[in-house]
Amino acid sequence: MPRWCIHTQWSQRSIPSSWIYHLFDGDGMVHCVRISKGRATLCSRYVKTYKYNTEREAGFPIVPSCFSSFNGLSSSALYSVLYTARIPTRQYNPAKGIGLTNTSLALIGNHLFALGESDLPYAVRLTSSGDIETLCRHDFDGKLFRSMTAHPKVDPDTGETFAFRYGNIRRPFPTYFYFDANGNKQPDVPLWFNPIHVINAWDEDYGNAIFMIAPNILSVEHILDRMDLVQALVEKVRIDLKTDSNKASTRNLDFAVINPAYVAKRNKYVYAALGDPMPKISGVVKLDVSKGDLKECTVGSRMYGAAWCYGGEPFFVAKEPGNPEAEEDDGYVLSFVHNEKTGESRLLVMDAKSADLDVLAEVKLPQRLPYGFHGLFYDKR
Repeated sequence: MPRWCIHTQWSQRSIPSSWIYHLFDGDGMVHCVRISKGRATLCSRYVKTYKYNTEREAGFPIVPSCFSSFNGLSSSALYSVLYTARIPTRQYNPAKGIGLTNTSLALIGNHLFALGESDLPYAVRLTSSGDIETLCRHDFDGKLFRSMTAHPKVDPDTGETFAFRYGNIRRPFPTYFYFDANGNKQPDVPLWFNPIHVINAWDEDYGNAIFMIAPNILSVEHILDRMDLVQALVEKVRIDLKTDSNKASTRNLDFAVINPAYVAKRNKYVYAALGDPMPKISGVVKLDVSKGDLKECTVGSRMYGAAWCYGGEPFFVAKEPGNPEAEEDDGYVLSFVHNEKTGESRLLVMDAKSADLDVLAEVKLPQRLPYGFHGLFYDKR
């Protein structure tokens, strides 16, 4: 049966030389490696959002970027004035979307969506030949009227998808909601805390304690201008009558994944990307978060080798996804890696159980695969 390793990426398409570009500004592009019958096929396609199609037809960028504006306020102000002037002349309709969908992908109700936190999800389809098609901007029958997180979590037992979103008009700014197994959105519930990249969470002690594993982003104020100064520490937080957190590692780790069968359950292993510095990723680190307080939890790692080789967010793929007796780390860790010196990109397949995350296979890709954000592994079975 076909399997897809899918990855999203920001891509600079048509930015004027006078415009200061931020790496978060690019239109979303989906890269998909389809593996079937011992052969691998690569496909790369832009997500054809309303913004993408309108700017492509116009031949120049229209929607200003909040990220680039922090690097050049004067040019950003002029750009915003031009954008605003195009709305009454019907050159652009912001009600149809302003987002990039360059952040992540998710299966919601067994349908694939490209996500970005500045717009609604866009439904995409993988064809039998390995191509990627954009279907539509999706509002779930009018129930999702604003953007949502690009990092939803799917319960492997129920098929429900849990998500949240931020507002900026009134408190509480974040709200929580979920989709049932058929992809039907349920009502919003207000939240009074601010989650970011949550790796996993579960409850214990008959629901009286909640454990959460998540990166603590340090120096977050530099994310707009100096990504190399941003540090992220993976922490294990217990939430009860008093809140404690334990540092699982002192290394610069983020973009972490687990065995998806353990979402919303107590898990032991985490596979995190090592920033060198962020957003470039020099390797993968395996953590054992079951260790006690104040202990370094690193139990394995794999560096990508040469100083000019960098990768992306890892994927965990279980060897036997339907076997409840399988060990949690019995599987593979996949990552796209790019060699900046040779221009070569590869898909690495690593042994998730081994201490050195031994490389079991490599797929040499026919073109450069730019750095990106998040992705997923999809088995058509």
